[in-house]
Amino acid sequence: MLKLAIGCFVAAWALLLLIGLTGNLMWDNRLLWWPLLLLGLSCMLGLTSWDHEQRGYLLLVGVLSFCGMLVYSLFIIIVFAYSGY
Repeated sequence: MLKLAIGCFVAAWALLLLIGLTGNLMWDNRLLWWPLLLLGLSCMLGLTSWDHEQRGYLLLVGVLSFCGMLVYSLFIIIVFAYSGY
């Protein structure tokens, strides 16, 4: 479960970086939902792992994913709402 949570976390940020570097950062791009979904999955896997033996690492990944969702949301608000991109 730890590998899946970390994999979703890394995949979300890698996808967001890839979208930004290719210049497809547009409001109507459907790929912008995938990083948020992957971060949500990673957060869910990390924060619901109370009975797993690697509980500390999973909770850390869950908290980092939750913070990542907040940062991603603020990024979307700043890029699209304030800049009119």
